[in-house]
Amino acid sequence: MKKLGILLNCLLISGSIFAQSAWDGSTVSTPNVDRQTYNITNGEELAWVAQECNNGNNSFKGKTINIQADIDLGNHEWTPIGNETNVFEGTVTGNKHFVKNFKINANSTDYVGLFGYIFNKNSTDMLVISDLFIRNANINGHDYVGAICGYAKNASFSQCTVDTSTINGNSSVGGFAGIFKNSAASESYTKGITVKITSSIGGLFIGTNDSADRSNITIVNCYAKGTLTCASYGGGFAGVNGYKSTIKNCYTIVRYTGQGSKLGLFCGRNDTLGLLENCAYNNNLHGNLTSVAIFEDHNHLDQETYLLGYPRASFSSQTFYGDFVNNMNHNTDKWHFDFPLYSINDKDPIHAWQYVIFEGVSNYSSVQLSVYPNPVVNTLYIKSNENIRQIEVMDLLGSVIAKENGVDNIDMSSYKTGIYLLRIHTEKGTVTKKVVKK
Repeated sequence: MKKLGILLNCLLISGSIFAQSAWDGSTVSTPNVDRQTYNITNGEELAWVAQECNNGNNSFKGKTINIQADIDLGNHEWTPIGNETNVFEGTVTGNKHFVKNFKINANSTDYVGLFGYIFNKNSTDMLVISDLFIRNANINGHDYVGAICGYAKNASFSQCTVDTSTINGNSSVGGFAGIFKNSAASESYTKGITVKITSSIGGLFIGTNDSADRSNITIVNCYAKGTLTCASYGGGFAGVNGYKSTIKNCYTIVRYTGQGSKLGLFCGRNDTLGLLENCAYNNNLHGNLTSVAIFEDHNHLDQETYLLGYPRASFSSQTFYGDFVNNMNHNTDKWHFDFPLYSINDKDPIHAWQYVIFEGVSNYSSVQLSVYPNPVVNTLYIKSNENIRQIEVMDLLGSVIAKENGVDNIDMSSYKTGIYLLRIHTEKGTVTKKVVKK
């Protein structure tokens, strides 16, 4: 079997010679369709989805967008999928793949993000968007701007992430989404992002959270970390938590820049009967902002339970983790300590699914597979009871940086010290293994 030798500089960029080619910014191609599922493997096929939706040819109602590989959009201009006239009504399964390296320059346009306008017209159901990862997006819009979507109504997001991105807009701007209307998010995060709102209402996770019509819908078990600039009604996590809206079991670590008014470290404004439960924020690193969780300048009956501020350093402590998890009363399986030696989140709490991915999970119990020695200095060997078809090498964020077929050992002598993931595809299943390089 041949060895997979990768130079160190290939590990530091996503554009490895083994990685899939980036989108050229113009080519559109029809994806493979299996019944009601559209299998997306590259930028050309994702651009086709945007074109079909925005032209009114297909709202993808009752259909699934199934992302089967990391998609590099080549830092080209991206047109959001769905608009106010032609909405997107489909399901999205990201399979924990990245859509990365795209920009949107639409300063006078509303509803801006990878998806512009997601709307399930059947208000009794929720569209499901899961396991979708965004990295290195540079987005400029007007109102309702977010990395994953500008506007979402009757939609549910789970285990979706936004990393290392910049999001700018006028109003209702969030790192994750601009506005939720009767929409939910769970076990998701934004990290390493910069959000700037020139007018009002914005946060590192959500600009406006509005679930007034369906008060049982929540943003739950999420975190947001980054830098925020907002002229008015800004919050480290949310700009506005609307009437009867709920944010629960969430934390934020925010650094404010610039001047502003009516700013809160967790939420800019919590409206009547809005509930903030078991949420945490940092009470330093806030520039000119006084240590307040919420700015409140109007008469209302809001509800805050266990809304607590901590020093920045405390988020990696046993005390914070214990308080945060113990106050949940349920769903205590959603969070985990960061890895002590090779942190993936600055030693702050991570989601349980993040921990599972990095620990290594066999998706099929019939596959018996081992990698050794681990930790490794030079050559890593792979032993399996099944033929190995392909190995993907992933970085700490889960982005595929290299791939090769038919290998049973890997030369890791030139790899940088740290954690890597191997996604090993065999004839009977896929196994993900964490490898520590010394």
